[in-house]
Amino acid sequence: MEKFLLSPWFFSVVGVVCVIIFAIYFHEKKEAKRAVQAGKSSQDESGRHETVFTNRPVPVVITEEPEEAVQEEVEPEEEEDEFPSEITAAEALAIITKDEKSIPEDVTVVGDLTIQDLAIPEHLDLRGVTFKGALRIIGVKVGADLDLERAVIEGDFEVRDVEVSGKIADFSSTQVSGNVTISNVKVSGGEMKLDSSETEGDLLMENIEIESTLSCEEMNVNGNVSLKKLKVNGYISLQQASFSADFTVEEVKNAGDFYMGGISVEGKTIFSNSTVGDELKFDEDTKFSRVALFSEFSANKFLAEGITADEDFVVRKAEISGSVDLESSNVSGHLRITESNVGLDLYLSEATVEKSFDLTGTKVAGELRLSGANINELIGLSCGSLTF
Repeated sequence: MEKFLLSPWFFSVVGVVCVIIFAIYFHEKKEAKRAVQAGKSSQDESGRHETVFTNRPVPVVITEEPEEAVQEEVEPEEEEDEFPSEITAAEALAIITKDEKSIPEDVTVVGDLTIQDLAIPEHLDLRGVTFKGALRIIGVKVGADLDLERAVIEGDFEVRDVEVSGKIADFSSTQVSGNVTISNVKVSGGEMKLDSSETEGDLLMENIEIESTLSCEEMNVNGNVSLKKLKVNGYISLQQASFSADFTVEEVKNAGDFYMGGISVEGKTIFSNSTVGDELKFDEDTKFSRVALFSEFSANKFLAEGITADEDFVVRKAEISGSVDLESSNVSGHLRITESNVGLDLYLSEATVEKSFDLTGTKVAGELRLSGANINELIGLSCGSLTF
């Protein structure tokens, strides 16, 4: 047997068998390919499909159906709760103190609200809010601006012992049915505004320091107005303001101009013990219905051209380093400029004074110009020259 296995004949037989096996394998593979092609569907003339089967096994191809795209459910965003249109004073205080938020415009706060002894690092923003009751801001330090523009206060409004570090303390266009008191307030970073504000009661502004300017233009006050002990590093403007009662300015010091052009005062006017850094200025629309007294003050210029005074107009113990201009003014009572010093000229050209013009004790370093003036009586002259 061993001899047979090692003989050349045996290896020949094995070779032939291998060739036959490979031939059969490749033939079967070729036939399988033809069977797959023959097994495909063919379409007849009627549009139907005819499937041809063979007696040979056809490999089955399994394809996975594509999974349907799964749409992720997107939860709708939760809408923020709308701020109620009306809240109580206690709720308002909680918003300001705890949530450190401002109250949105057009919200009504019911009841008296007192914001007291707080340190607010950012803005205190109460713009456009209606307060059905008094509003008091006491002992508060505001790190930025204090803003009550367009606020409506159906009661008294008080701002006391307050420090504002921002650019503005804004009370412009406020409407207050009671009294307004602004006292012991410091605006260290900018200005204070009360432009176009409406006050049914009295307005008291006292012990106030303002880094920049004080603007009260087109302000209307039905009660008395008092500006006392103010220190303003810029100008003060009350242009086109309207006061239905008495108007008092006392111990006010400002570095710039003091504008009162177009001011209307139905009560008495007292301006005293004050220092104006530059011009104390009126214009032809300025009207004083009662006595107007300006005493013990200093200014660079006193410009009152074209003013109207229905009673006496008095300047007493004034120190005017420049000129005094009352040209074209109309004074129904006495015009008195007494015990004063005028550094330059005094102009009264085209002025009308129905009673006397009194210059007793006044020194005018320049000219006294009276050309075209209509003066009933002239009393006391001490000037460099007189021009008619």
